[in-house]
Amino acid sequence: MNMRKSRRFFCAILIILFSLSLLSAAEEAPWYIGKRIASFSNTGLQNVDESTILDIQYAYLDEPFTDELFNELQGELYALDYFSYFLAEAQRTGEGNNELEIVMDFYELPYINQVAIEGNTGIKTKNIEEVLLSGEGTFLQEQNIERSKEEIRKLYEEKGYADTEISSSYEIDETTNTVSLVFTIIENKQKRIGEITFEGNTTLASDQLEKQLFSKTISYFNSGYYNPSTIETDKQNLITFYQSNGFVDAAISEVRTEDISREDDEYTRLRVIYQIEEGEQWKFGGIEVEGNTVFSDEQFQDLISMKEGAVLDISRVQKEIEAVTDLYWNNGYIFNLISSDMVRDEENKVITFILTVQENQQAIVEDIRIEGLTKTKPYVFERELTFSRGDIFSKEALIRSAQNIYNTLIVTDVQFDIINGSEEGTVVPVYTVVEGNQMDIQFGATFGGNVDGFPVSGFLQWSDKNLGGTGRDLAITTNLSPDTQNFSISFTDGWFKDYRWSNGLSFNFERSKKQSVLQRGIGSEYYTGHDVAILEDNAYPLGYDSYLSYLAADKALPANSDLMSYLYYRISLGYNTGYTFMFRPGSLTVGGGLSIGLNYADYNHSVYDPYERLIKLYGDSWKFSNRLSLSFAWDGRDRIENTSKGYY
Repeated sequence: MNMRKSRRFFCAILIILFSLSLLSAAEEAPWYIGKRIASFSNTGLQNVDESTILDIQYAYLDEPFTDELFNELQGELYALDYFSYFLAEAQRTGEGNNELEIVMDFYELPYINQVAIEGNTGIKTKNIEEVLLSGEGTFLQEQNIERSKEEIRKLYEEKGYADTEISSSYEIDETTNTVSLVFTIIENKQKRIGEITFEGNTTLASDQLEKQLFSKTISYFNSGYYNPSTIETDKQNLITFYQSNGFVDAAISEVRTEDISREDDEYTRLRVIYQIEEGEQWKFGGIEVEGNTVFSDEQFQDLISMKEGAVLDISRVQKEIEAVTDLYWNNGYIFNLISSDMVRDEENKVITFILTVQENQQAIVEDIRIEGLTKTKPYVFERELTFSRGDIFSKEALIRSAQNIYNTLIVTDVQFDIINGSEEGTVVPVYTVVEGNQMDIQFGATFGGNVDGFPVSGFLQWSDKNLGGTGRDLAITTNLSPDTQNFSISFTDGWFKDYRWSNGLSFNFERSKKQSVLQRGIGSEYYTGHDVAILEDNAYPLGYDSYLSYLAADKALPANSDLMSYLYYRISLGYNTGYTFMFRPGSLTVGGGLSIGLNYADYNHSVYDPYERLIKLYGDSWKFSNRLSLSFAWDGRDRIENTSKGYY
């Protein structure tokens, strides 16, 4: 009896024993049904940490006992894959013996405490251990040993060891219930590809065919490992390439190898020969639809881009047929029965594709379900849907809605399905989402700086892009360093009621020390941000006699004694808004923003005279500086993250 069968046998024994131990003599419901589970007692544990079991059992404490509850507990314990079986017994406990203690006796699977790899020279032991499912620290299961051997075999095949033999053995220490597991490997000689040739190809050139292969000949840039799995993939690639060039009946009748090893080779050098049966080349005769009454022949033909008489490309034809059937699916006719057939004109070597349609009623969306929610409120995803209850079903709207949900960046995955509604002709689209990490905290510290300042800088960033499950974004950032201290907080909501009208507020405070700042030259004007036409009249900094001398020095900083420093303060409040227009090819966002700030420069007026007039104004008193922005953005990506097509 293998381990899987024995486990099933013991599970059956468990159910019988548990039932026998809990049944009372009375015909009424057993005494333990409905009793509060006060405690668990565990015995038989050898290599399993009891805390692991207690963590699972903890959720069932204080619950009233039911058969369903125990089955759920049993399922969680067996899911650990630690046990052959376990026995359970109900015992009275608590005040008046009116509560339940469940005593569980566990029979563990053997624990693998040692794994040895023998016979490997071509692949490091460490690399083999990484693919083991029956590794050190796991529990012995025959299926995992077999899967481990398969993983080792794949590892060897990838390195050209196509004839590797792998076996396993183990010894169980009955006292400790531990196992020493040994994988024995007979590598045999490594194989590499020296040549690739093709036989039977009369139309397509060998160099074209070789480009379709993953297998490569050994060269300075390629190892040329011979891998049987890759050969199978190459066969399919060759057939696909032939079918894209009109040879719909092409086949690879044989792939054989010949030993062409040289005397100095440390491996077996192979010639790989693909025997090809090309067949006849066919042309495209069009796609015809029969049985259609809802849409005209002209509507279908407008969707077909391939020209009749062109060399037949099967993969492209499949896309054309999909476009034709999508016309039905995007208009709710999902209950149609559509069959396809190829009609061959042997004389002219033309294939025409006939689609026979049995039209049925349109599907109506009865309900829309969004499953998998953990934090997010349902309306956050519901407003991303491009259809609603009562609408005619559309495949395009189904897919676009899934993309919109994914682009909220709240989820890491979205899967969708369609199930039948409660009434004939209705469907229920079901979206299953996987919510990702929506809160982010980053912090750090840097040691360094000048001799006068405190040599530690730190930052802290916290953000929640799904505040309270509403899809709103709140972020707080602070940076503290000897020269700069900054604090900012921002809040953004991408929607206003049911409109894609985003609004955001931000507050920022900055205090920074500005050093090596130019001062105004004696007799010079303040620099206003631009130069006048007459160079002699331009403002120049202290340390120079004129603007021309400043220009001749390539505007280099003067001596430190001619420079100044000051403390800069800024408090700003910002508001940004934008509206997103949704179109079939993508979305257009028009946005704008306004920031109102107060600025102040703190320095000794009796000692310093700044070169820039703006610093002088900030030094006199707090001054406003306002910023206005306008933006346009086109987003044609299917997904904002993990984009597969489109552009921004």
